[in-house]
Amino acid sequence: MNRVKTVVLVGHCGADSWSLQNAVGKALGKEVSIISADDAASMDAAATPEHLWLVNRSLGWGYDHEDGIALIGAYAGRENPPRMMLVSNFAEAQEKAVEAGALQGFGKNALHTEAVTRALRDAVGAEDKS
Repeated sequence: MNRVKTVVLVGHCGADSWSLQNAVGKALGKEVSIISADDAASMDAAATPEHLWLVNRSLGWGYDHEDGIALIGAYAGRENPPRMMLVSNFAEAQEKAVEAGALQGFGKNALHTEAVTRALRDAVGAEDKS
């Protein structure tokens, strides 16, 4: 499995983006860069296995899909898709995202937990620092 070089925030508002950047930075340090993809063109540019997408459950304008799970399903069917995780507190949404092709994601309520840190490190193929 190739290591992820970039974490891509998809569909997050400014405050959530800041929280996610903070959590990813603490979990992964300088092992990856963090960018945002706010439209189809920027997502297509970041649609490779070297990217991990953190996809919001509900997307706003600028996207071809209003729902993060539908977006995950659309990109999971492509050749060499990015790794994707849904960011949602709802267990049912997480199950649907995994069925659509995502890795097990996490909710914003659990953002700064050890479980999320481990999930992010596993998703990017990072060495365990514990």
